[in-house]
Amino acid sequence: MARKIILADASPLIGLARVGGLPWLRKLYRSISITKAVRSEAQRLGIAVTGTVGIVAEARRAGLITAARPVFARLADEGFHLGADLLQGILIELGED
Repeated sequence: MARKIILADASPLIGLARVGGLPWLRKLYRSISITKAVRSEAQRLGIAVTGTVGIVAEARRAGLITAARPVFARLADEGFHLGADLLQGILIELGED
């Protein structure tokens, strides 16, 4: 089930750490790169880039969590900014609207 690579900066890692989500990364992805240089190279090569919202959504789809909405609420309580439109869109996609 684990995918080949996820690219992230420190922000998703900090947010996931605050809600106990770091273990999801090892279950969802085999390789994690966090530098901006790698991110620019990955974008040039067309490799998918995801952030906190995407990781939480993947954890939900993989059955690692039963619902994404409470995780997003905990992130917001921790002061982590999540774009309202992006958040609403992913909740609709996950059937949690």
